[in-house]
Amino acid sequence: MAILMMFILLKAYTLEESRVACDMNISEACFNVALMEKNATLSSLFYEKSCLLKNAEGCFNLGENYRKGSGTKIDNSKALKLYNRSCQLGLLDGCQNLANMYNYGIGTDINQTKAFEMYQLLCDKNQSSSCYSLGLLYYNSIEIKKDIKYAGKLFKKACDLGSENGCKNYRILRVK
Repeated sequence: MAILMMFILLKAYTLEESRVACDMNISEACFNVALMEKNATLSSLFYEKSCLLKNAEGCFNLGENYRKGSGTKIDNSKALKLYNRSCQLGLLDGCQNLANMYNYGIGTDINQTKAFEMYQLLCDKNQSSSCYSLGLLYYNSIEIKKDIKYAGKLFKKACDLGSENGCKNYRILRVK
């Protein structure tokens, strides 16, 4: 119990303290071990444990590892499932990556309609990259009705939220 209280109260943890707390199934501790672990394979194992313990960032980072082949073999279908889990656990970056995978058919079939729905929900939550991606769909999509004027509004919103690409595309559309 003392280790648990120490882990909760302290802001900085040693690798050993985090390992002990991870053994007690504290998801944040397992996530911390994964971040501190220099061996990519071991890091992935700790991300996996933190994900099983419902740590959204652990699921997301494990998805990244599967997508990039860091400590795991590249497996886009596993990455898709892990991004989905991180999204279900409330991590907007997980939702963004999941939408991207549907949009580009990575680990799944292309499904721009599903990507569109996800980008729209995320843009409504002021996720700049989703506003930008949604703007691209309105500008370029085959499945979504083109609306260049609305794409420009989305690029402006993405720009206002800090997206450099949103700013670039907004400037380009304003010139036309």
